Amino acid sequence: MQKRARNAATPVVVIAILTAGAPSTPAAGQEYTNLQVLPADITRSELNRLMLDNLRGLGLPRRANEGCLFCHVGSMATPTGEWDWASDEKPQKRTARAMMAMVEDINDRHLAEIERNWDSEVGCYTCHAGRTNPMPLTEVLSREYASGGVEGLLEAYRTLRSRYFAADAYDFRTPVLAQVADEIAAAGDVEEAAAIHRANIEYSDDTKAYHGLIHLRMAEALDSDGIDAMVRRYDELKAEHPAEAFDSVLLSFLGWRLMRSEQEAAGLRLFELNHSEYPDAYNTTEDLAYGRSLSGDPAGAIVLAEAWLARHPDHELGQRLLEDLSRR
Repeated sequence: MQKRARNAATPVVVIAILTAGAPSTPAAGQEYTNLQVLPADITRSELNRLMLDNLRGLGLPRRANEGCLFCHVGSMATPTGEWDWASDEKPQKRTARAMMAMVEDINDRHLAEIERNWDSEVGCYTCHAGRTNPMPLTEVLSREYASGGVEGLLEAYRTLRSRYFAADAYDFRTPVLAQVADEIAAAGDVEEAAAIHRANIEYSDDTKAYHGLIHLRMAEALDSDGIDAMVRRYDELKAEHPAEAFDSVLLSFLGWRLMRSEQEAAGLRLFELNHSEYPDAYNTTEDLAYGRSLSGDPAGAIVLAEAWLARHPDHELGQRLLEDLSRR
């Protein structure tokens, strides 16, 4: 809800959304009522401009005043001149008042204290980005899962992706759906999480979309049958999925996840496996070196770092690695 000219002595806000073609009621010559933030003498064009910004910010339709009904009392079956624009009946209108007051406070008080090289102000679009509910996609999907299971979650994801993919309303990048799947897997719903990872693969051109599903299946094998089973499952997964889905990052990520969850032996095993498959990748050397150090083998960690520097004497990260390991 963008800020426009207003009387500083009046506290909260007006919600009287007008449309682009023919501005709506009050009729010409009639005074506006229930203006709680905007000045009583606001012009029709100023109010039009403000409310059009609101419509855009929330992604509401502008044609024939339809979007105005999100906050205002009326019906598409009656002329807008008969709508009760001043009514506070709808909770959306009361919420909008609070939001507009918040926006004005941010712009007038907080941003005024910041040295900045831009002139833009915060508005509806800053958070809403063309949708009425500004929750991030991860939270939206988590709520859909809680109420409708994996089917409800995937239906909501497909609907939102179809409507908003070309916009900036939601973050449809690969890690978002993977994060939701990981949270569901952590709650014990492994097959539901797998279904979400498969949907991520379906919709993404990024081969890293496979990583979540591969991690899930490897962790499943580890939990049920131990480290050796996890490694065997990795070999099976390499036969099941495209070669480009496997890189030096895949096992690195899972290895550190295991290390952080106090499964050092499993994490170290993955670092060793990753280093054997990608011996020329620096990240596999660094992972294994730190893994050895954290697992009680500082000498082995230093030997590994020295071997890397022997092959890459000018490698700055390798030099820092050796210095750090030597101080431990």
